[in-house]
Order: sequence, then structure tokens, then C-alpha cells
Amino acid sequence: MELIPKHPMDKLVVPRADRHEATFYNGDELTELLEVFKEDKLELVVNIAAYYGLRRCEILGLRWDAIDFKNKTITIQRKIVSDYDDSGEMKLYVETRLKTNSTRRTLPLIPHIEEMLLEKRRWRLSSKRLVARATTKSLTDLFVVTISAI
Repeated sequence: MELIPKHPMDKLVVPRADRHEATFYNGDELTELLEVFKEDKLELVVNIAAYYGLRRCEILGLRWDAIDFKNKTITIQRKIVSDYDDSGEMKLYVETRLKTNSTRRTLPLIPHIEEMLLEKRRWRLSSKRLVARATTKSLTDLFVVTISAI
């Protein structure tokens, strides 16, 4: 209808977000980080993050079916994301749709990580056997110890 001579949005200056500049640990910093988490319950997670450079949501989305010990691979195929529901409570969701198609990938299983995963799996299997044999009273205590050790 051309009732105004110029579109008011033509003068709008849209602020641009600063481009994210990634930073990386050098060799000494990485060694120190891995040393700090040695024997910690997060040691495996920190090592996977350090060796593979995965996003936090990708590490949380790893399950045992992503590890192929026979072919020595680890497949990134899902992620855990958080969102707020209608009541305002934060909920966690598993998503199989990743950021891009190239984000779904299969990587070689690094021997150091493989050893840590095998140890974790042995520990979980022995914990399951202990839980199966536990009485109801001791089951509660064992459950707390098991969860805190993960």
C-alpha cells in the first residue's frame, strides 16, 4: 500500500553473536587433567572426552551397544539433552538425531579407553552378581555404594 516511504526495519542493525573461539589443552595441561581424575569415578568420562573430543551430550549418550570390542570401534549415535517441561522442571531426553549427519560417526577404539571400558564392564558385572545375592537389608546399602561409585 506504500503508505510510509521506507520500511522501518531497513534501519535496524542486528547485533551479531561473537564467533566461538575454541581453546584446547596443551600436552602438559592434558596430563595434569588426567592425573587429577585418576581413580575418580569420572576418570573414564574425562578420558573419553580428552581422547575423542566428544561433546558432553554425546558422552552422556554412550551406551554399551555403541562399543564394539570385536571390531575395536566406538559409535556416536545418540545424545542426552535437557529441556524444561510445561511445569518448569528440567527433563533429560535421549535423542538419536544428532547435530549434523557427520556427527553420527564410528571411531577407532583406543586401546587405553578399551582397557578402561573392559574394567568398567567387569566391575558392573561383579556388582550385578553381588546385588543378586544380597539380602533386602544389605541390598539398600549396596545400592547406595554402587550408585556413588559410578
